[in-house]
Amino acid sequence: MRAVKAPGYNILVKLKKIKTNSGIILQERTQKAVEEAYIVDVGPDAFKFKDIECSGPWCKKGDCVAFIRYAGKEITDVEKDETYRIIRDTDIVAVFPEESLS
Repeated sequence: MRAVKAPGYNILVKLKKIKTNSGIILQERTQKAVEEAYIVDVGPDAFKFKDIECSGPWCKKGDCVAFIRYAGKEITDVEKDETYRIIRDTDIVAVFPEESLS
């Protein structure tokens, strides 16, 4: 896959592969209902709002986050069987601090 960076206020996330307790990876259409991902890259303008007072970024590279369904543009790396998505910083609705990308 070509190198991808998040421009502007966007965030590049790697979609999380969901496994069952027995270790089976769920089908892609089932995984998409979850909308969880790991942050791979944060754009230089992310979390810098002009009209909203913000104390700073609420997540960082490596964090596991949940985001708004159907947000952003999906990018697939066929060689590595990985799916990424570029989303806006405001599309993130939850952060799971105990879980991070290894």
